[in-house]
Amino acid sequence: MDALFRDLAIGATGSVIGAAIVYFASSAVSFSKSAKTRAEEKRSLEIDMWKTRKIQVRMEITNYYLFEVLKAFLFGTILTIIPSIVTFSIANFVEFRILWPILAGITCLGLGYYFIGLGHVIRYLKIRRSDEDYLKTYVASLPEA
Repeated sequence: MDALFRDLAIGATGSVIGAAIVYFASSAVSFSKSAKTRAEEKRSLEIDMWKTRKIQVRMEITNYYLFEVLKAFLFGTILTIIPSIVTFSIANFVEFRILWPILAGITCLGLGYYFIGLGHVIRYLKIRRSDEDYLKTYVASLPEA
């Protein structure tokens, strides 16, 4: 009889955990879909605003991306320096095998911020290149001799 109750408890616990995993996964998928649509709308709005050729609008978009890139690179730099500082400061006192996965995770998080910063740079360049008439007129023309 004990084995029956134990099996039922394990089955019920497993089904609750499985239902929670499915719920959180579906919530994450719906959240990522809504975030993707919001990001696409924002990018198309920024491209439309860039094409107005107003200096103030272009300065605001440029400043936004400049500070987003700086913020991402700053976080990336801090997160990649922390493991080095920790390694040099406590390597003689604590066994390094315990801290290695944590420090590697922090370094990977810092590298992730670097890639986020590069993504902002690429997005900004895409916005700048979206105004083809401007590029043909002012940038791609050969100087007259």
